[in-house]
Amino acid sequence: MPATKLILYDALVRTLLCYGSSVWAGSTGICNDTGVLSQTEAAYRQTLRILLGLDKATRNEVLYIVAGRPALGVLFMKQMWRFHAGVLSSD
Repeated sequence: MPATKLILYDALVRTLLCYGSSVWAGSTGICNDTGVLSQTEAAYRQTLRILLGLDKATRNEVLYIVAGRPALGVLFMKQMWRFHAGVLSSD
């Protein structure tokens, strides 16, 4: 059951959180783990804990391993670098 919930979460929520991050993440400095990213990341982790039935005391690293998902900051950076690599290769 948690696997189905995670698939739905990825499809319905995470896509909204990451939408356009390939463009705005680098230009706003959001990938430095302060401000909005920090709050968004905390909400993301809390939701993963609820979906997986894990305790609040579960370390973040363990949470990401159990969930099989990276931190949002990692996703943002990955999308940003993929976007910029595509732009550079189109020259």
